[in-house]
Amino acid sequence: MNLGKTFLCIAAVSLLCSCGNDKDGAAIIESVTSESFKTESETVLSEPSEAVTEETQQTVSYDEDELEQLALSVERPEIIISADSSREEILLAGKTAGEFYGGHCSAFFGFGIEYGWHMADEPHMEIDGISGDRLFSDMTFRRAEGYYTDRGNKIYAPTDYSHAKQFVSNFIGLTERGFYELCSNSPSRYLGIDGELYLCSADGGDAGWSYSEVTDYELSEDTVTFFCQRVGLAEEWGYDENVVMPFTFRLAYEDEIWKLDGCSYGEGLFEMGITNPAC
Repeated sequence: MNLGKTFLCIAAVSLLCSCGNDKDGAAIIESVTSESFKTESETVLSEPSEAVTEETQQTVSYDEDELEQLALSVERPEIIISADSSREEILLAGKTAGEFYGGHCSAFFGFGIEYGWHMADEPHMEIDGISGDRLFSDMTFRRAEGYYTDRGNKIYAPTDYSHAKQFVSNFIGLTERGFYELCSNSPSRYLGIDGELYLCSADGGDAGWSYSEVTDYELSEDTVTFFCQRVGLAEEWGYDENVVMPFTFRLAYEDEIWKLDGCSYGEGLFEMGITNPAC
């Protein structure tokens, strides 16, 4: 499988939620039915991208374990954090985690994620009946039929919402709360409609920003919250002064590894891999 090519293609240039919000968001994401969408005559149409309107025959891969094996193939950095770790060691672990999780989350929650999925030949649909909920404000969704295991040869593995959620979580290394917080705080999002997978694949980019960095942390028994900032340098973008956006991401120790347990600002995390030019 051409994972490297797929990952590079779908990776786009792109303050903690409370437990109550996590629970409510999860319930909304997984309980929507087709009645929550506008009828066909009311559907908001969007011009599909060239990548998903090609008339070339798509090839379906029927290996049920293919996505699981793809997730298992990810090489993860060693992240060691304990009560005995020094401040410098924990900050370095946060930098390592930010770079790894930022890059992988960008591919699945950043801009233009539709490119990595085989999309149904259907128009985008606007959610109706859940007005006011920030998860779906001004967003349209489109049904996805599977994930490309070989985008170049148009080979994809069919999947529904439940399996797609598990695949994305396993591939990145997310807790369940981490998945829902990313859906709440990222440009692109996932939604289960009658068990089927729908994507909101946002358009945009990272102009105006220079880098993100870890500035501090808070350690508890089995979680660590990293305090970060996304910076737009005045000299780079012509601002009167540097623009700074604070955000956090949280790791939780689960299944004997430190998983991403949440993020308050997806785009800030995505940029963790960009080097601070002042360093």
